Amino acid sequence: MGRWADRAAELSAKYRTFADDAISAVCAERADATPPPTATGPIGAIGTACRPYAVELARLLAMAHPLPVQPARWERMRRDAVAFTDRWGGAAAELGWGALALFGCSPGFARRLDRDGLLWLLDGRAVVEVTADTAVIVTPSGGRLTYRRGLQSADAVLPWEVGGSDLSPM
Repeated sequence: MGRWADRAAELSAKYRTFADDAISAVCAERADATPPPTATGPIGAIGTACRPYAVELARLLAMAHPLPVQPARWERMRRDAVAFTDRWGGAAAELGWGALALFGCSPGFARRLDRDGLLWLLDGRAVVEVTADTAVIVTPSGGRLTYRRGLQSADAVLPWEVGGSDLSPM
């Protein structure tokens, strides 16, 4: 491992429940323009530590599995979050996509198109285009789905604000 990956791992261990502090500390310590190498997280490589949505991604990856969400769906959503932020995080941030538009969910983790952020809807599918208002998702058959940002209900929340272990299974 490189110097930055070692430091990120050390800080992640120190701030296990405060993963966002670990990423903030790594970013604050950086004095040069050289990006740190990939750091290893709970589900593998989480990419460059100082990228857009790094704090949100760290909080998501540090969360315990919410009981209402099937384990396979939870892992798939986390992997989709990593893949999306690696590929599209910079563009989405520049286009004004907020954390709720990406990570948002219903307070009980029920599947709700009016509350779910883009990342909950990917289900292993790839995003091929992001604009200020939409994201285009390609299906396995080659079809295209368009997610429209800003159509979320006012009661959408961020997953780490809901918690996980205290919710009963659906």
